Amino acid sequence: LPADLLIEDAKPKSLSVTLESRGRAFDQLDPKSLEITIDAKSFTNGTKKIQISEEMVKRPLIFSVLNITPPDIQITVGKYRSMDLTIEARITGTPVNGLTVDKLIIKPGTVSVLVSEATAVPSALATEPISVTGIRENTTFGTKLILPRGVRIADEADIDVEVSVELRKR
Repeated sequence: LPADLLIEDAKPKSLSVTLESRGRAFDQLDPKSLEITIDAKSFTNGTKKIQISEEMVKRPLIFSVLNITPPDIQITVGKYRSMDLTIEARITGTPVNGLTVDKLIIKPGTVSVLVSEATAVPSALATEPISVTGIRENTTFGTKLILPRGVRIADEADIDVEVSVELRKR
């Protein structure tokens, strides 16, 4: 798939492939060794229907493909742009009486994302809400990002965000 394109959806999510072989070949078949490979080099932005053929089914040579159900899939491809966005912590509540939130230290401070061309670029990414209700000292919280529709983390891994809340007397 070209670098600026991502598969947004595929329907159906799974296919059923019926295989045939002689002897006890199925006793030694590892289902994880079976794959359907689709050449996506020529994909463009939009939705396309792809006919699944026997040649696309990666399998040991001693097996023949009898049937593929359903015989085709629909893939939706979107165009994305890469950028770095700032992370903003969402804080709820208040510390114990006499204290207030002085400073938030967010790690990482930015994250590399892919934003769909059909999506307005957000000014920042927010964390899940962090409650500081009743805290009495500087505290560090682990939290996750809330990703708006059309925004994905560039490396496809979940980002763990650490927010350090520093307090001061009022």
